[in-house]
Parts: sequence; structure tokens; C-alpha cells
Amino acid sequence: MKMEVSVREEIEQIEMGRPHVVVIGAGATRAAFPEGDRNGLKLPLMDDLIDVLGLRELLSQERVERQSGNFEDVYGKLYQSEKFTGIQKKIEKRVYDYFNKLEINNQPTIYDHLLLSLRGKDVVATFNWDPFLVQAYQRNVKEFQLPRLLFLHGNVKIGYCSKDKVLGINGNK
Repeated sequence: MKMEVSVREEIEQIEMGRPHVVVIGAGATRAAFPEGDRNGLKLPLMDDLIDVLGLRELLSQERVERQSGNFEDVYGKLYQSEKFTGIQKKIEKRVYDYFNKLEINNQPTIYDHLLLSLRGKDVVATFNWDPFLVQAYQRNVKEFQLPRLLFLHGNVKIGYCSKDKVLGINGNK
């Protein structure tokens, strides 16, 4: 005999039996913020990240031959060769610094709406490095139970202390 479950009972049920899983992939950030971040900084895609972050000149100075304009292709080539360790570190720093300074708009965004539409038993998994999902989470978590977040390729706002085995938001204790 199947019992009917009320909406209230379904919301309060927190077992991971039937969570929603939302995956945020490449292009979501630019689609959510087509005019850029709060300060007008352009949001790159893998195909234009080299130009948006001004990496073309750095790659030329280091005589990196590129078959593609796709950042993942170029970085993958650098990562595979020890002779490019120096430029690889410079690029990593520039990418981190750029994404770390991005700020979410003041008005509610698609990320706020997404988080508020889900429950604590749900999951949002993202491939994106930008801080917007974390920033939306931070401004809503005090008042609402939000879904868990998974950063599949890391995130500029999430840090890990290998000494203490602690994961958290960069800058927090």
C-alpha cells in the first residue's frame, strides 16, 4: 500500500534518497552575467580566456606555439612539458587573480534563484572556477537551508588545508 506524502513532509525529509542534482558547466557564468561582473569585468569562456586575461603576449614571449585558441588545449600542452613550468605558474597566478577579483552583482542572480529553489538534500556540482556560486551561497546561507556544493575542478573561493584536513571558503578561519 503506497502512502501519500505531503509537500511539507517531502521538504522536511532530508535523507539523500531522492536529491536533485544540478550540474553547472562551461558557459553558464557568461550566460548568467552577459554584461560581466559587478565591476564590468568580462567573463571568459575557454575559447576566449587567453584574450580576456591578456595571455597571448605572455605565450608569445615564452615562444609557446599554439594550434588552438582554447585555453584547456594550450594549458594541457604546457602542463605536459617540464620546460614550460615557469610560464605555467605565471598563467596559473594570472587566472587565479582574475577569477578571484570577480564580484557577483548586488541584485539577485540566477545563482541565487537556483540555490533558493533547491533543498538541503540537493546538490549543485560545478566545473566553473568563478566565485559567483560561492558568493550567492554566502549571502543566502544565513537565512535559508541551501544545497550542498561540489566544485569538480576547484574554485578560487574554496581552499583546503592539508595540515588540518579542512575545506572551506578562502579567507575564513
